[in-house]
Amino acid sequence: METDDYRLPTFLIIPLIQLLVAVFLVIALLNDHRELTVLILVALAIMFGTKIWSRLSPARIHHATALDKQRGFPGEAFVFSTRIRNAKILPVLAQLSLSFSKHFQTVDDPAALKKNCSLLWYQEANFSLRLKALKRGVYRLGAGELRVGDLFGFYSKKAGRTAAIDVIVYPRLVPLKPIALPRRDLFGIPGAKSPIEDPVYVYGTREYQSGRPARYIHWKASARLNSLQEKLCEPAAQEKVLLIVAVDDFQENQARAEFEKLLEVAASAAVNFDRAGFAVGLVTNGKLNGGGSPVLQIGRGERQIPKILETLARLQMTRSADMGDILRRGLKLPWGTTGVSLTYDPAASCQEVLAFFNHRRGPVVSIVSRREPAPDGSRKVQAAKVMTLEEICVG
Repeated sequence: METDDYRLPTFLIIPLIQLLVAVFLVIALLNDHRELTVLILVALAIMFGTKIWSRLSPARIHHATALDKQRGFPGEAFVFSTRIRNAKILPVLAQLSLSFSKHFQTVDDPAALKKNCSLLWYQEANFSLRLKALKRGVYRLGAGELRVGDLFGFYSKKAGRTAAIDVIVYPRLVPLKPIALPRRDLFGIPGAKSPIEDPVYVYGTREYQSGRPARYIHWKASARLNSLQEKLCEPAAQEKVLLIVAVDDFQENQARAEFEKLLEVAASAAVNFDRAGFAVGLVTNGKLNGGGSPVLQIGRGERQIPKILETLARLQMTRSADMGDILRRGLKLPWGTTGVSLTYDPAASCQEVLAFFNHRRGPVVSIVSRREPAPDGSRKVQAAKVMTLEEICVG
C-alpha cells in the first residue's frame, strides 16, 4: 500500500533507531543520568516535532505553471516556469519533480527537472526551464509532483501535482519549389481588377448601404455594434486552393517517415499559398489527436493558416472515414477551386479526390510519396500534374 509520507534515509526516523532511543531513555531515567536524559528528550522532540511539522506543511501552499507560448515549430524553444508560494507563517522545504515528453529536450541542465528550495513565511520561489520541441504533435507538458516538509528534510508530504499544459507543435516548414497551379482567369481579369466580389475574401465591415443585397449583411457585427453592418469583400481572385491529405496507404504501409515528410510539405504549401494571396482550405480523412473537424473550409484571414497548421499537428496516421464521404458531405467548394491532393501513392483515396473534382470541372495537382505506374489499359482519372516529395522539395 502506497503511503502519503515520503521518508528520507536519515537514521533518526528509522523505526529501529527510534525504539533504541526509547530504550535508552528508560535506562537513563532509571539510572538518573540527567545529561543523557536531556539529550534523548531533544532527539525525541526533533523526531516527533518534524513529523508534526511535515503534516502541517501542505496547508496554504500555492503553485502554478506557465509556458511562454503554447504553439510553435520543431526546433523552437519553450520556456516553462513554475511559481511556488508559502502563504503561512510555518517555513517549509519544497521539493519539485517535473517530467516531460520524450519529444522535448531540455536546453538547460537535465538536473533542472528536480528543484529543492526553502520557503520562509509568506515567501515564494520561481523556477524556469527551457525546452526544445523535437517532433510535430500535441503534448501535455509540466506534469509533476510537489512535496513539502520540515526544513530538516526528515519528512515530506504531497502538496499536489503541477497542472499540465497542452502544447501544439506544428509540422516543420521546409523550402519548396513553386507549385504550378492550372490558371483559370475570371473574364480574363485577375485580382483587384475583377468586377465580381468574392465572399471568400471578407476583409472588414462598414455601415450598411441602402440598396445593397441582404446577403452582404454581417449579422454578428451588426448585433455587436447595434447597427446594420455589411461585409467588405475583395474582388474575385483567380486562385482558391484546397489541400486534401489522405492517410489510408500510409497506415497500411507503416510509412511513418514518409507521412511526416508529407505533412511538412502540406504545411509549407499552405503557408506559401497564403503569402501569395490565395484562399486555402484543408480536408483530411485521418483521426485528429484531441478531436476537431477534418474539414477547414476555404478562406483567408489571420486565423486561417494557424487553424490549418494546428489540424496538421493533430493529424494521426489512422484513417477515420472514407475520403469520398467527407468531400461530399462536409465540404463547400467555391467555383474556381484547385485541389492539391497529398497521398502515399495514386491509390483509391486519390482517385476519389480526382473524381470529385472532375465532376465539378476542377483541376487537381497530386503530390505523392512514391509514384506508382498505372497498369496498361487503366481508366483511372488523371490529375493535371503529379509530383513526388523529392521533386517538390528543395535540397
